[in-house]
Formats: sequence, structure tokens, C-alpha cells
Amino acid sequence: MAGKILCLEGEKSNSPHGKYSVETVLEFLKQSSGIDYEHHRVGTGAELDHRLTEFGRLKSYSLLYLAFPGVPGQFSVSAREDVTLEDIVKAANGNWDNRILHLGCSKILKVTPKQLDSLRRGTGVVMLSGYANAIDYFPMSILELSYFALLDAYRTPAAIARHLGEQQRYWVKTLGFRLLG
Repeated sequence: MAGKILCLEGEKSNSPHGKYSVETVLEFLKQSSGIDYEHHRVGTGAELDHRLTEFGRLKSYSLLYLAFPGVPGQFSVSAREDVTLEDIVKAANGNWDNRILHLGCSKILKVTPKQLDSLRRGTGVVMLSGYANAIDYFPMSILELSYFALLDAYRTPAAIARHLGEQQRYWVKTLGFRLLG
């Protein structure tokens, strides 16, 4: 991965991981692999819109990692604000070409293949990843450490999926991890 990760995570009260933060995973990745990141807690739709616009504008970011509570096809920024896959396409505004979008949200990718293709094509990302099943912090952390390290080592989604399947087969299946490219 030739750039850094921009991670947007729900506020502590809205985190899909309870008292834990995905920033711990990212810090470990930085210390062990040198992969740089920027992490922001996001609690409103306006904050999210600002950060997504920033991601599109700043080409130093190669991966957008969204970590929020999810259900099929959407995630919650707050108790009153949900974001759908279509909202993500609108936010991309054609500026996410050649980037990676990782949705660290429970069940968000438990949608039809047509919806997945629409999301990938609509955002312009070269790779789309996330979960079709409910996720738990510790298994998700193990899988994402492997996944992000493989993104740095391999260039094609097929190679990454193959190696991830070999290394983390159980968690890929249990969490319903999906990788499209």
C-alpha cells in the first residue's frame, strides 16, 4: 500500500467495538510494518462528510477504513444518523479512483452482488472489503492485521484473497469477510 490509511471510527458511545478502538490495531500495524495512518472519531453526519471530502481531496491516503455499527447496507454515525451504501457513492463524488475502501462495520456487506458492484463502481475504488456477518473486536483485529499487511505485500485482489484465505480461513468465513476488486 503506497500511502496511508484514513480511519474514521464512531464515537466511543457509538463504536462497534465497545470500549476498544480500531486505532489500537492501526498503531500495532504501524509499529510492526511501518504502515502509516490517521485516525478520527466521528460522531455526526457533518463530521463524516468533511472527512470523506478530505479523503477524496488528499491523494496521500490509499485506504479509507470506516468503523461504525452496521446492518445490511448501512451504518450508524449517531443514534439519529445512518449512512447507506448509496450515500457513500454520493460522498465519493468520483474522487476515490485507485483507492481502497474497507468497511469495518457488522453486516454492512450482507447485500446483493448488484449492490456490491454498484458501490465499488460508484466510488471508483480498486478494492472494496468488509463484512457480511456480525463482527467481534478481537477476531476482526486478527483478520484486519493480516489483511492490511497483505495489502502492502500484494497488488491484486485475487492474490490478497488467496493468501488471506490461507492464513485466516476460519475468520474469513466466520466474519463473512468480502474482498472485491
